[in-house]
Amino acid sequence: MKRKVLALTATLFAITAFCLSGCGNSASVSIEDYQWKVTTIQENESGNVVACSDDYTDLFPDAAEIEVSCTTNSKELTLTNQTDHQSYSGTYEEESSEPESITYSIAIGEDAGTAVCAWTTYQDGSKTPTFILSIGAYTLNFEGA
Repeated sequence: MKRKVLALTATLFAITAFCLSGCGNSASVSIEDYQWKVTTIQENESGNVVACSDDYTDLFPDAAEIEVSCTTNSKELTLTNQTDHQSYSGTYEEESSEPESITYSIAIGEDAGTAVCAWTTYQDGSKTPTFILSIGAYTLNFEGA
């Protein structure tokens, strides 16, 4: 009887540890976890949305429609604007990590900026992986795909 209780206790402990480790790994979003698609581009000074993806043109009718993606590989990132067939390469480095977000320093050409990855939680409880990059005069907002 005592062996059965010990075996059951050990099994429950192992299951609990496994579940908790899975929960911890899903709490934060990393820049490497997704291919990123731009949702909006804002001017830092005014906050105005100057460009957006086709999913957001109804919300921002005065903004230019664009298609921009961001991919990462070994501490390097590439922004690709499919609208005008331009690419911009740079580097990133993790600056800090919190349970629900990771902050990065970013360098593209001579411009330096910051970025953060986190979950955006909506009123209905759904979540979207989000990557926000502020560099130069603009802030680019991305969703993970």
